[in-house]
Amino acid sequence: MKKVPEWNYKFLRPLAIVLLKIIYQPKVINKQAIPKEGPIILAGNHKAYPDPVLVGSCTRRVIHFFIKDVYTNSILGPFFKSLRGITSTCRKIA
Repeated sequence: MKKVPEWNYKFLRPLAIVLLKIIYQPKVINKQAIPKEGPIILAGNHKAYPDPVLVGSCTRRVIHFFIKDVYTNSILGPFFKSLRGITSTCRKIA
């Protein structure tokens, strides 16, 4: 597996968090319930594009995001992969 460039994540994540906190002013409830280490799944209802970053901003831990495979097949694919995106295939059930 190809190593993800660290500088993209380390530079863009704090910048995005600051901007989104200024714009949206999110409120984190029960932040102390998030473990500082070990496996964890942070899940949001994802009603807008900034939601994954806002959910990830509630912890200092490195976050890996699930992304629809459509995004990794587009021009923005390398960008999403550089931000530690993990592709997931969504299939329609007939």
